[in-house]
Order: sequence, then C-alpha cells, then structure tokens
Amino acid sequence: MKNKIGLSSFSLKIIAALLMTLDHFAMFFISPGYGSVPVTSYYILRAVGKMAFPLFAFCSIESLLHTSNKKNYLFRLFVFSYSLDIIGYVYGLIFNIAPRDNLILGNAFKDIFFGVLMIYFLEMEGKYKLLAFIPFILAWLSIIDTGTSFGYIVKTDWSSYSIMLFLMMYLARLLSKQILTNKSKELEVDKEEYLNLYLPKTSKYFEMLSIFTVGAIYYLIFRLSGSAYLYPGKSSFIPVGTYNVLSVVFIFFYNYSSGYRNKNLKWIFYIYYPLHLFVFYLVYSFTGVVF
Repeated sequence: MKNKIGLSSFSLKIIAALLMTLDHFAMFFISPGYGSVPVTSYYILRAVGKMAFPLFAFCSIESLLHTSNKKNYLFRLFVFSYSLDIIGYVYGLIFNIAPRDNLILGNAFKDIFFGVLMIYFLEMEGKYKLLAFIPFILAWLSIIDTGTSFGYIVKTDWSSYSIMLFLMMYLARLLSKQILTNKSKELEVDKEEYLNLYLPKTSKYFEMLSIFTVGAIYYLIFRLSGSAYLYPGKSSFIPVGTYNVLSVVFIFFYNYSSGYRNKNLKWIFYIYYPLHLFVFYLVYSFTGVVF
C-alpha cells in the first residue's frame, strides 16, 4: 500500500495493551460501588478497557493469515495460554484460592488461541475444516458452571463471546472476498488484481460491521431474556462489556501494514499480559481496593 497514514498492526497492539491495562487497573484497584451508588471512574475505565479485546482479535487474525509459519504462531499462543493457567493453579494451591475465585485463571490468551485455532482449521481443505468444531465447542464449554469450587468447565476470559467474535470476523472476510470475486466477473477484470486492490479495505469494513453485529446480538439476548448466561462474568458484563464495539474506531484507521517490526519485539506483547496481571495481583494482595 502506498498510503501508510493511519494505524499499523503494531500501533493497534500498543493501543490494545494500554486499554487492557486501564481495564485491569479498575478491576483490581477501584471499587465498583454498592447498590445505587456506583463509582463512575470504575465503569468508565472498564468500558474503555473492553475495546482492547476486539483489537487483539483483529490483529491475531491478521497475523495468522499473513504469517509465514502458522503452526509456530499457534504453538506460541498455546504455550502462553496454558502456561498462565498452570501458574494460576499453582498460585491457587499455594494461597488456598479456589479456581472459581482465582482471577489469574481464564486468560485472554486462551480466547485468542481458540479463535485462531478455529480459523486455522477453517482455512484447511475438505473434511479437515470440521476440526474447527473442537476449539468452537471448547470455547462454549466456558459458559457451563460446574456448581462447585472449580467454577466453569473451561477457563476463558470472554467466554462464548470471543469465539463468536472470531467466527463472525472470519466470515466477514469470506463474504467480502466472495462479493468482490463476483464483482470482478461482472466487470470482466482480472480477479487477483481486483482483490489485491479492493479486498483489504472491503474486508476491514465488513469486519467492523461484524464486531457491531456480535455486540448487538449478545446485547439483545440479554435484554430480551433478562439473563447474561452467555456472557463472561455473568451480568457484570452488561453494559460495560458491550462498549467493546467502539474498538471499530481504531480499526477504521488501520492502514494494512504491520508497522514497526523486530524479531524480539513480538515477545513483549506475550510477556506484558501476564507481567502486568502479576504486578497488579501482587499489589492487590497487600492493599486491596484502594480507590
């Protein structure tokens, strides 16, 4: 692309990391208030912070579809997501914290891993596409509560919401590609050249629409049923979590470039997630809610 004005993938990740930090800071250190006396700063920071996950999801799909080694990318996500769970269980055993009450369990890496793995299988040919049901089902098991101290069967951060977000964003890409393919036939132009010219922007807009669609569907389910069973954190996800759809503002300025690249830099994003949670959790263990 000639025009590099806008936000690169690297920039989106930086923004997402900052938003995530605001969300977790509020979660650990600001009281949500009690009864009819909510703390405005808590809900503002948490709502703003929820924009982080769709940005990470968008960037992870971009990474999967453009990386030269998809298996290595999946392996990194797998290692970090389950390593964090192992650390969480060990921490819980040391400090006698039940899995249900352990804030370290159910990390966003698990949501991203399931979503990326599903798309990886969907990109395969023939019957291998059916393997996509494995991560899809595992993600949906995160809404089932065992009713014991163990809590939910599968530990994730965004529950079923994340896997549906990944699915809709991927389908949005396929739909945009199909529409442009049909259009190239109508215009009797070279399909590949036409796709190279228009697919990035069209796909981006369709993915933005898919983020709004998932948010709207889940919000309507909650309002119509009066239950937040399909949401992470039950009713606490409403209405704070639905503000994640505002992430499309940043995606709109995506310029289709990877931005600053460094072989060692990618590990910073992997390490930052558990590191900032560990620091916050350590401080919280000694101070509790401080604002």
